[in-house]
Amino acid sequence: MGRYSNPSLQIRQVQFLLHMTPDSCPVAVVPSRQKQHRLHPEEIEKLIAEYHQTGTTAPVLAALHGVQRKTVLQILKRNGVTPRYRVLTPELIQQAIVDYEAGSSLAVIARPLGVDPGTIWNALKKAGVQMRRPNQKAR
Repeated sequence: MGRYSNPSLQIRQVQFLLHMTPDSCPVAVVPSRQKQHRLHPEEIEKLIAEYHQTGTTAPVLAALHGVQRKTVLQILKRNGVTPRYRVLTPELIQQAIVDYEAGSSLAVIARPLGVDPGTIWNALKKAGVQMRRPNQKAR
């Protein structure tokens, strides 16, 4: 006989165990899976138009359309749109160097510029700045 040759006995045992749980005892609830929102072709056209005409950024478009930023960038790429990237001007890089050498963290420098801390790290490293180790204080 196989392992599951008598399923009715197993079902009765599970039901018995379920009835042993007191009503006041919370039962573990498995969270439902995330609901996916697929954009219709009209929504995709609107998203691309907003990106081109108004200059709306990918994170803002993602919030407006109820999708992830990465999804917006994938849609743009699939439709032949070149994504815009925030370019750090020499003046911004110079200010970042001053702030970094004054002790500011990469995250603090990056936040008002709207870029990732890694972008600041790359720019500073390319400019020849001696980078601190993580959590190391400025001297």
